[in-house]
Amino acid sequence: MKISRKVTLALATLTLATTLSASAFTLGPVRQEASVGALTFLPKDNNSLYNNGWGGEAQYRFWLTDDWALALAAGAARMNVAADAKEITEFGGTAGTVDILPLGADLIYNVLDIAPVRLNAQAGVRYIIASSDASSLNVAGKRVDMTVDNGTVWRVGLDADFALTQKLAIFAAGSYQQDFGKQGISTVDGPLRDNTFRGFLLEAGLRARF
Repeated sequence: MKISRKVTLALATLTLATTLSASAFTLGPVRQEASVGALTFLPKDNNSLYNNGWGGEAQYRFWLTDDWALALAAGAARMNVAADAKEITEFGGTAGTVDILPLGADLIYNVLDIAPVRLNAQAGVRYIIASSDASSLNVAGKRVDMTVDNGTVWRVGLDADFALTQKLAIFAAGSYQQDFGKQGISTVDGPLRDNTFRGFLLEAGLRARF
């Protein structure tokens, strides 16, 4: 079975992050953080299949130094399909949702640390598992299910947290993500067009420090 470059890249990133994170325990005391946040997805393109999306992400960070950290991340979101998106299919009638599970890792750099505020820059990769409950109309006017391929994106962003106590903080984050390569949207009648997860994400939540 042939493995795509996107899957290979995602698996390599996750393997590297897991290995480095596990090895952090051999470096002595390592500061760790766990966070959970709610997020919204705003597509960059007007011809995207998606109107918007809502969900959340959990992240576990290993601070290897005062400035650098590695993080493992897992999320879930529901993408709302744009109604009657003629850019996707000339016959229109697009409707429904696409559920996604982004899994990946980030490299994080602490830009500013002036108590109680911290500002971090982060860059990483997400492998997105997509499950479609979307449909559109075909040339005969019949409603047909749409299949959305899994994808891989790179992501860059900033997050700021405000310490409530020594162990607990609230945070807000903004990021941009872009697809690696192309993935498709199709029906039983054949391919429709390329899919993209390109867009902006806004997130807010809680972060615990250990």
